[in-house]
Amino acid sequence: MKTKLLLSLVAAATLAATSLPAAAQAQPGRKVNRDELRKCLNDGDALRARSDALKAAAEKARPKQEELQAERTAIEDEIKRQESATNQSMGIATGNPRERLERRKRMYEAKVQDVKAETDKLNGEADQLKADLAKYNEGCSGITYDKEDREAIEKERGSKK
Repeated sequence: MKTKLLLSLVAAATLAATSLPAAAQAQPGRKVNRDELRKCLNDGDALRARSDALKAAAEKARPKQEELQAERTAIEDEIKRQESATNQSMGIATGNPRERLERRKRMYEAKVQDVKAETDKLNGEADQLKADLAKYNEGCSGITYDKEDREAIEKERGSKK
């Protein structure tokens, strides 16, 4: 479903964000100073963190979608069973089977709306991540930098942890 597309976008964003700093030194391009390099590295880390969080949220949503699929199948089976049943009297003791089915369908529709809202939110976040990644790529893709600048930044980052 939409979660598979979302996970594909997240995986592509993560791959691009994690590979850019290494690829940047291998290809000649715009030379950046230490501050620009720091910004690119920090932005790349932030994109990775957002991507990981989005991926975790999408994985969390997947069982809900699978549960809804199973419920939909069960409702369809119940509809077929009721349509083919000739003896309507078996529901007298426990209530009208049609009414139970209608309640079940209403509960299912409410769950569908909740999951749809969650999926729409995740898709919006994935679209924003994709846009931010494109912006990141514009500024940080293909850069070159001094090895000493990278080492100094990594040392700063190590001392902050």
